[in-house]
Amino acid sequence: TDPKDVILKATEGKSKAATTFYPPDSPFYDRALKQKQNDFRAAQKLIDAYVAEKGPITTTLLYFNSTPIPLLAAALMQGWNTLKNVNVQGEMLPTSQYVQVRDRGDWSVTVPQALGPSFIEEVYPTYSCGSPQNIIKYCNPEMDKVHNEGRPVADLAGRKKVLAQYARIILGDYLMDRIYYNTRYTIGPTSIKGISNANAIYENHIDVANVWRSRA
Repeated sequence: TDPKDVILKATEGKSKAATTFYPPDSPFYDRALKQKQNDFRAAQKLIDAYVAEKGPITTTLLYFNSTPIPLLAAALMQGWNTLKNVNVQGEMLPTSQYVQVRDRGDWSVTVPQALGPSFIEEVYPTYSCGSPQNIIKYCNPEMDKVHNEGRPVADLAGRKKVLAQYARIILGDYLMDRIYYNTRYTIGPTSIKGISNANAIYENHIDVANVWRSRA
């Protein structure tokens, strides 16, 4: 199944496939921050080299039972298991149990729901060398430098520059691959037209002028 079609159906048309780190309606959007696209032929070459040395790959995809995650997880596993000598099985848990297992780092591959940060402080504990919250034990001095130098930055233009540096490291080290991003959130009665990502995270405040259809 076409991944874009899966995402469209799973999220009832409210989301679209991610191609960049931040969505186009984010104030931190940068079209140069592109994700790597699927290349199964190149992946098979890497797998063949690994298998020749260490044997077939068997792993488990951890995910939680909240829509649309199970359908997306099934699509991911279907694609991965078309590769030779690859066997990926799924483990679906209730959300509360999933969070406990995830936070222990007791997994190989997982499908979390992660927002793009609007301040570098939001991800400082997750990817800093030696941090107790760094459950994947990731350590990159370049990332620590971005964290430390970017934390005092408060203005939007400065944060966009810092977060672009962060995203380049994330994409370069392939720490995550965004499957989709939500682009709209419905928040109330007919006088409200909804909030876009840009409205929602601009300086951490809602741009009310662009949210209300009518103030009557």
